[in-house]
Amino acid sequence: MSRHVPRQRIGIEELGARLGLTPSRVRLYERLFGLRWFPYETGSTAMDLMLASASGLTQLREREKDVRYVVLGRAIEFASPYPLMHVQEVVRSLSLEHATAFTVTQHSCATGLLAVSLAGRLLAADPDPRALALVLTGEKAFSPTVQLLSDITINSEGTAAALIASSADHDRLIGSATKIYGRRGDYVPALAQIILDAVDSAKLTLDDIALILPHNVNRFTWKKVCTLLGIPLDRVFLDNVPTMGHSFCADAFLNYLDARDGGRLNHGDRYVMAAAGLGGTYSAMVFAH
Repeated sequence: MSRHVPRQRIGIEELGARLGLTPSRVRLYERLFGLRWFPYETGSTAMDLMLASASGLTQLREREKDVRYVVLGRAIEFASPYPLMHVQEVVRSLSLEHATAFTVTQHSCATGLLAVSLAGRLLAADPDPRALALVLTGEKAFSPTVQLLSDITINSEGTAAALIASSADHDRLIGSATKIYGRRGDYVPALAQIILDAVDSAKLTLDDIALILPHNVNRFTWKKVCTLLGIPLDRVFLDNVPTMGHSFCADAFLNYLDARDGGRLNHGDRYVMAAAGLGGTYSAMVFAH
């Protein structure tokens, strides 16, 4: 797995002014939600951001021929004018034209986990045991409408890329759960429940889970989720909330890399990736590190 996070960051006060937030709303986002800095890359395109994260995948080098599928998990359904297709541009740039490439968007900011699930199913049906799938997440926050989710969070431009195999000796998927509510559900209880459902599907309990890797919607929401789950807040990796904001579908993957590199995940640890998407989609996956 690899990532790209723009070095340029905009502070909440400056960004709040650009987005038309009043000073009192800016204080809400900073003090209650824990949001302070947001990475953006001036002059880059969505394809630039995706290629930047994929370029860090050292495992991809000399194994391009084994990549059978390229799956772009995207929160925003319409991000480029017809007939431009970002995923096709990416496969050409990475010399992966032989792969089947497509985009999924239906689960909003939980679509990154959907992309992993679809990649796993495709690989399970592939007769070649060496077959790989490339999953790409994160996107361009190209307008104020895309940047701001009012009274919820602010979106930024981190991206992540992951190679998926049908079998591996680390970061194995051992449980998952997804639920789509037909009408607007109660956000916090639904998010807590999907984590419990995923853990149960792995035949584990919350006591077995070393860390939850969240979508970085805001600190306040996760504090309430932890209260419902009966676990301390430090069991959720929230280090990136103040420095990165919400990177659409890429949050859990970005959090994985920082948690791993920071020593928060040890060999054999069980951890959860969790996300929710506007429209009522809740997803969680359990992995063995």
